[in-house]
Amino acid sequence: MEFKDALKNQTLSREDTINITKKYIEINRYLFAQKTIYNYLKTNKFEEELVEILADIYNFNGEYKKAKKLYSTIYKKSKNDDFKHHIIQKIKKTEERIELSKNQIKLAVVVNEDEDDFLDPIIKGINYDYWVKKYIIPRNYARFLNFLSRALKNKIINKKLYKFILKITHKKLNKALKWADIIWVEWATDNAIAASLLKPNSKKLFIRLHRYEAFDFYPLLIEWQRVDNLVIVNNYITNIFNERNVNIDKRKFILIPNGVDLNRYGYCQHLQGFNIAWISHITPMKNLHLALEILRILLEIDDRYILHVAGNFTDLVYKKYIKQSIKNMNLVKNVIFYDWVNDINEWLEDKNYLLSTSVCEGHPFNVIEAMAKGIKPVINNFCGAELVFDKNFLFNNIDEAIKMITRDQYDSQLYRNYIIEKQWTEKDQVDKFKRLIEELNKNINISL
Repeated sequence: MEFKDALKNQTLSREDTINITKKYIEINRYLFAQKTIYNYLKTNKFEEELVEILADIYNFNGEYKKAKKLYSTIYKKSKNDDFKHHIIQKIKKTEERIELSKNQIKLAVVVNEDEDDFLDPIIKGINYDYWVKKYIIPRNYARFLNFLSRALKNKIINKKLYKFILKITHKKLNKALKWADIIWVEWATDNAIAASLLKPNSKKLFIRLHRYEAFDFYPLLIEWQRVDNLVIVNNYITNIFNERNVNIDKRKFILIPNGVDLNRYGYCQHLQGFNIAWISHITPMKNLHLALEILRILLEIDDRYILHVAGNFTDLVYKKYIKQSIKNMNLVKNVIFYDWVNDINEWLEDKNYLLSTSVCEGHPFNVIEAMAKGIKPVINNFCGAELVFDKNFLFNNIDEAIKMITRDQYDSQLYRNYIIEKQWTEKDQVDKFKRLIEELNKNINISL
């Protein structure tokens, strides 16, 4: 059973379901773990170990009463005295958490289904200090909301009608706005537009923008005067906003780069070699064809080079083009596709280089993951790259990329230390989010 196929498979065994669910939690993909359990329970009888994990996930998501109810159900149904004692301890801890939450800042995190890739490690780092609830927007409603945003952009509907429709239909966002003291909207897209228009004046709102949103229509529709802060991962975003005349007070920008868990991404000494990693959803923006051109030249030097591609195609035309290019360039034996890889840490173990060919990035997580493991980065000099990475990690053309890969200079400890010195660790990231939340909370108290 392939890990990546777990969500599609409705006939997993009990053991496979438990193992895959635990693996998802280990890599901080709680929603995937929850979906895997739901899939199993649809067609199988009550399984106390899986239901316990589900209750743990509810706890993680800030649904403490829901978690307590599920633990209680497990306790009533279990016939194992030792297990019942174990569950009683969890019930007590959940009751303590419920009491603690009564005096904590309430933080709602609003994100579309399957777009929470970067969230769970941060939530794990802050959800004892605050009462954090994730509000997952279902995929179908997210499509409808995008349709509404485009209708607003094209002036098919006005703001008054847009807000009226949202108040009736956007149930998850409305619940978040009603419940929370502070609202965090992940991605500066449709939910950010909606939240900026619907947010009560007594609430605080911040949005996190990753990269692509800055170039789209969304920032032009967000009511920035009603947004307290915009979290960015690269200062280059401020330049884009200036160029596009986005009406936002520059003091609202907060730079919080991505952070990697140094404990999970274990360091080891890497050396020159022939295994080149390329990690991303495969879109024209990510420019995989440039990686093929680089590989083609490398093979003229040594035919042992292999390009390992971890990612899924999202564009059928581009997929056909890439597959045809591989064939036409005689690269079939030297390119391996892995589809989407959930455990990148393990996958990177035997890789020698991380090749990033994207034409535009915010703060590429794949690069800092690899550097944390001691793997040499070879990064296309995308717009804003010089604000993030040392010039020694950047290439401007194919010849420079070839030299970076083939020359003797390789220093795993340097790459790891670079992450630490730049404060691109998960701990640094969590601490910065805590400071932001505390500052917003001070402003709430002042306004009251």
